[in-house]
Amino acid sequence: MTSRRSPGCRSRLARLFDYIDGELSPSRVRALESHLDQCACCAELQRDLRRVVLATRAAGDTRLPAAVRRRAQARIRRLLNARTR
Repeated sequence: MTSRRSPGCRSRLARLFDYIDGELSPSRVRALESHLDQCACCAELQRDLRRVVLATRAAGDTRLPAAVRRRAQARIRRLLNARTR
């Protein structure tokens, strides 16, 4: 498993919320899971996001609030930009 992001990380990370929400097609799920098996950074981010989503749902919400989603997506973009420099 690698600890550095690959060039394909950016497009895959953009789909993490859809993956966690069960909104990806089976072929995209397989592709993303294959990537997560190979990329420790993305796998860790996916686990962290899943915990946040599950905690939010346990609190009675079915989806993350829009503001939280936007902040998380902005953080993902910053992480990707920092890693690709």
